[in-house]
Amino acid sequence: MSELAVTKKVKISEDRAVEVRELTVGEIRQWLADLESEATAEADIVGEFLRADLSLRDLARLTDLTIDDMDDLTQSQIGKVSEAAKKLNPDFFGMRDRLNKAGQRMASAGASGS
Repeated sequence: MSELAVTKKVKISEDRAVEVRELTVGEIRQWLADLESEATAEADIVGEFLRADLSLRDLARLTDLTIDDMDDLTQSQIGKVSEAAKKLNPDFFGMRDRLNKAGQRMASAGASGS
């Protein structure tokens, strides 16, 4: 993690705070490379689709939470952390959204070309 990265503590319960951080450009490049290598890994349906805005794997990359930590959190607690992550990483989330839309267009074009 970069010493210059912005971080924010998000209180999710009386006794728990989560550190959310801004990704560096290099970490975003690594995220994209990891997406390609993880595409063939066994899918975690809940982890990938619980939230429309990001996967739990992405959330772990943006915070000090592990996937196992998230199993003990409520949906609203995950939502609070996700919102803070979006505020600190608007370009990452914009790029993620554009990539998802491009993938959907490619899938649609492929389906109509069959």
